[in-house]
Amino acid sequence: MIGGWIRRWYRRIGASQLTGAVVLLVLPALAGAQDPAAGALMVPLLVNVEGPAAICFRAAPAQDGTYHFVWLTDRGRICYRSGALGDLSTPRFLKNPLETTTLGADPAIAVPAAGAPRLVWSAQSTNAPGEWNLAFAPSPTIDPWLIADDRGIGTLHPDRHPVLAIRGDSTLVVWERDAPSRIVYAAVTSSVLFPTIRSLGAAPAARPTVVVGKHGPFWAAWAADGTSGGEVWVAGIGGGKTYGPFLVRRGAGDDRSPSLAVDGRERLHIVWEDRATGAILYARMPAEMDGVNPPIVLTPHGTTAREPQIVVLPDGTPRIAWRNVATGALEIIWLDGDRPTLPVRMVAGTYAPRQAEARPGLMVLPSGDLLAAFIAPDLLTGRSGGWIGLCREGQAGIVLSALSATTSADGAVLLTWRADGRDGLRHFVVWRIADSRPILVRALAADDHAGPSGDEFAVADRPDEPGRYMYRVEAQDEQGAILRAVSTTADVLSPANLVVRATPNPFNGTTALLLDLPRAASVRAEVIDLRGGIVRTLTRNLTAGAHRITWDGRDAQGRAAASGVYHVRCRFLADDGSIAVRNLSIILLR
Repeated sequence: MIGGWIRRWYRRIGASQLTGAVVLLVLPALAGAQDPAAGALMVPLLVNVEGPAAICFRAAPAQDGTYHFVWLTDRGRICYRSGALGDLSTPRFLKNPLETTTLGADPAIAVPAAGAPRLVWSAQSTNAPGEWNLAFAPSPTIDPWLIADDRGIGTLHPDRHPVLAIRGDSTLVVWERDAPSRIVYAAVTSSVLFPTIRSLGAAPAARPTVVVGKHGPFWAAWAADGTSGGEVWVAGIGGGKTYGPFLVRRGAGDDRSPSLAVDGRERLHIVWEDRATGAILYARMPAEMDGVNPPIVLTPHGTTAREPQIVVLPDGTPRIAWRNVATGALEIIWLDGDRPTLPVRMVAGTYAPRQAEARPGLMVLPSGDLLAAFIAPDLLTGRSGGWIGLCREGQAGIVLSALSATTSADGAVLLTWRADGRDGLRHFVVWRIADSRPILVRALAADDHAGPSGDEFAVADRPDEPGRYMYRVEAQDEQGAILRAVSTTADVLSPANLVVRATPNPFNGTTALLLDLPRAASVRAEVIDLRGGIVRTLTRNLTAGAHRITWDGRDAQGRAAASGVYHVRCRFLADDGSIAVRNLSIILLR
């Protein structure tokens, strides 16, 4: 059945419209003897092939390899489907809780480590059109009930946009309540069917998201209107108390659409969009929960992006996806420490994918692969549907390692690395990145090696300006799909203007290091003997201009150094973080 869908979609779309869709794999069961290699051009799967259009779509993978999908149709019905990708069940509508509720909205689904998926959605009352309550079902086969029912107690409370996370028997539901909305939460268990509702954030706030790790608290995030624009807030919930809320970034931009992930060390990772600039930002909260680290910008310079999603792989590395507004494509990056890689296209803009109504839009499967979920029109009929795509990165047979960057005195940067395994490898592409702007340094053929073993490679670069640069080396196949990538940094203070010399040299007693700095810097000068031992370290904080640092020919204990040749290594750290190193030799004669 699924194979027929794929064949129909190939005929509808045509190969020309798929050009450039990188590292997107769908339906490994259809691949036959082997999974397709990284970079194969595959078609995402439309989950609701027949029936009403989907205007809100959620997906949840289970530990047993099955998938669970729930979506809102354009007729206000909640629809559910599950199974293996090659054998999905027939879609069916879920019941509304009572005869006094008709329309549904905002479905959400989560799957525990063992057991049936749990669902929550907003159900509109027929007696009060502005009243929405939350319907909760511990299984798609069990009739739901209202967990936020206000009938008969006075004030009505519209309950919208719920999300949920599961650990053990506890299901934490976070949602918007009232108008203007505030963020509230409740914990549903097998013994607490009608939980107490507690507040997290003041109005007006919108669109919460929630995650949980293996041991730490549940974490919720939402956007709220501040004095100068949107603000993103996070709060922890667990052990009968809350942590925070914490403001992620104060007084800058228009921050919206947060997404959360928790790694194996219980650290919280946060991404969001700044609608004032179009940038996607990232920050991390340590396990100590004592605040949020300063954010970094993930999107390349000039890119406008929306709807960010984040997950953390089992190895602890984050993956972040977003929609590129200019191209319409879903793109994905990963973080090398706190350095973002270049974006890779995950779903082509041909599909016009949207993830604002498909959150979470990025999930980690038990295999470690990624599942992308999105809303997009049927390319033939234009009917809106829920789509999924399985994203698998790289080829196991290629390993890049030992990437290093060495800066010479004249400002040149030498990059060296090692590549083990050549299956599918055709060339390397080297990028220099400054201020999130990638600049092509060189494309290098896979057989253009530098070392005798054939596994060592080198590329030289000379930046035009001083500063800190990130370098990224990509191993690509003949179609340009990225098989592996590694990154490092290089710091260039000033290739032309940084001057260091010693006088007198040779000397008897005292010599002076004469420095001419193009800007302020912290200076560390190490006097090293021929055996590599550090005899004396001299440090200064200096302004731009000419300076003198003297050495009296003595070691750190005040003892006279022996006659001979000494190496002086001067390290300069500028205020903007750029670094330069200069080396010279001096001769002491006694």
